[in-house]
This record gives sequence, structure tokens and C-alpha cells, in this order.
Amino acid sequence: MKIDMSKVGQIRDKRTMKFFIMTVLRSVGGHARPQDLDMITMMTDSANWFDYREALAELLETQHILSVELPGKGEFYVNSSLANDALEQFKREVPAFARGRINTAVLEFRAKMRYDNDIRSSIQMNDDGTAMLTLSIYDGEQLMFSTTIFMPDRDQATALSDAFRDDPTPYYSNVMQNLGRLLSIYNKKVGNS
Repeated sequence: MKIDMSKVGQIRDKRTMKFFIMTVLRSVGGHARPQDLDMITMMTDSANWFDYREALAELLETQHILSVELPGKGEFYVNSSLANDALEQFKREVPAFARGRINTAVLEFRAKMRYDNDIRSSIQMNDDGTAMLTLSIYDGEQLMFSTTIFMPDRDQATALSDAFRDDPTPYYSNVMQNLGRLLSIYNKKVGNS
């Protein structure tokens, strides 16, 4: 009989699940967008979706977690003072395996968010159905690399955009090698004149 490893170590007790959710929220700084909290919680493989949603609804109802609207940024979940007090009084309510998974999930989530911000692409459609695809690499807000290429249609532009966002290294490396070759050829021509 094959064991479903995703179910091993899942939290099934509702009280523990509530502490688990508040701990996840605390681990990302005490506030997160609802979809980010959902994603991080599921990345831990410690929570069943339905148990998680039920416990989260109760935490919102009891105001251990507050839903706040930030101007221009949207909805965020925030641990209230009730949550912070409860977490201080019952520090060991969340099992050690789950605390470890939370830390790993938060690190992976932050890396993904940084990567998604640093590797960008955009598609601008032309009137004739062709597309201009711009591929960019940033370091924070500093633009490090950008190129725009003509594509025959949206499908091909989307496919290349997805491939670039998945791993920009081959594209970037080939462009830089070709530019290096071009510069070398130019320097030889200028030097031979």
C-alpha cells in the first residue's frame, strides 16, 4: 500500500491549526495578503485546505486575525494583539515539524517573490497580429538587462516569455556571448583599418 506523503504530519486538530496559521502569519512579519497566506500555508504540506480555511474563518471571526484594507495595496491579514498574546502564552502549541516547515515555506516564498520581481517580461501586440516581446532582468529596481524582440504571434511570444521567466540564464548568456563576438569582430576590423 502506497502512503500519500502529503498527508504525513498534517495538522488535524482545530486548535493547533489556529496556532499554526497565526505562526505562519507571524513568520512573514505579522501581515500578509490573503492569497500569500494561503500559498505559504499550503507550501508547508502541514494543512488540509478545508481545515485551514475553517480555522482561518474562525480566527477572523474572533479577531485574532484582522482583515485590513491598505490604500493602494489591497487587503491584508494582520495578527491582532489577541493573536500575539496567544502565541506568547502557548509558544509550543505548534509541533516542531510544522515550525520547521513554516520556516522553509517562508524562505521559498520570499525567494519566489524576489525572483518574480527581478525577472520580467511584457508582450505588446501589433495591429497585424505580430508581437513585440520585452525580456528584462532587474536587481531590485536597477535594470540590469533588457531586450525587445519581434515575434510572429502572441502564442510564440507567450511561450518564449514563459521560458525566459522560468530560467533566463540561457537567453541572457547567449545574448552576451553574441555581443562579445560582435565586439571582437568590430575591434578586429577597426584594428586592421
